[in-house]
Amino acid sequence: MRLLKTGLKSAHVNMAVDESIFRQSCVVPTLRLYQWSRPAFSFGYFQKINEIIDIPTCQKREIELVRRITGGGTVIHSRDVTFSLTVPRNWSYLPDGISSAHQAISEYIVNGLNKIGVEAYCSKISAISKKLNVCLINPIKYDVMINGKKVMGIAQRRSKNATLYQGYLALDSPSEIIQPLISKEPKIAKLLANNSTELNSQLTPSLSRHQVEKAIFIGLREGIGQDMISGKLSQDEAELAFELEGKYGSNQWNFRDYQW
Repeated sequence: MRLLKTGLKSAHVNMAVDESIFRQSCVVPTLRLYQWSRPAFSFGYFQKINEIIDIPTCQKREIELVRRITGGGTVIHSRDVTFSLTVPRNWSYLPDGISSAHQAISEYIVNGLNKIGVEAYCSKISAISKKLNVCLINPIKYDVMINGKKVMGIAQRRSKNATLYQGYLALDSPSEIIQPLISKEPKIAKLLANNSTELNSQLTPSLSRHQVEKAIFIGLREGIGQDMISGKLSQDEAELAFELEGKYGSNQWNFRDYQW
């Protein structure tokens, strides 16, 4: 397996890189760990972004807004640890089913977190409501939890050649400026406080980003049973990612239901 650590990137570059790896005709099994150069909200493929947030206000506050190719709800990116796992379809080292793969990845990462003293576990409950559009307030079965609150989520996209898993783990609380803008619904902020948490609000001493990335790496490496070797994007991947940056930076892709 290949390990990519791509550091700080804009929202549209991050999504372009993930899709580029996913779209290769011969997919290299890849764990990618990455960060966001500016605060961002990412949205599931099927979400109507204009109904969820106040787009002009978010843009005025310089919050990057991007639509993912994976499903799921809205995710706040600023003080989280983000990863993607891209593997060929029917890859023998990971279950291919939607639910079974979600369970396996979550359990592997839970094991990695347990090794550094985090008492995380997988949820056994179903979603609170399909109408709740913010990922962290709506735990589903096999999401990663701490003290009864969701701390990690995973979304998926499948093709005939590959499966892309995009995940995030909340490390620290988002800025008080950012969090209220995650939804037009006033109740969402209260639900975030009640139903979700961050690693470092539950731990003493707090964890560094490096420690959490290492826990994800070790958990997945041991669970999958494959060595991971640091690498970089191939030329084909880099060229396609560059082409896709325009897509993810466009209003047509991100706000297709919004009237400008």
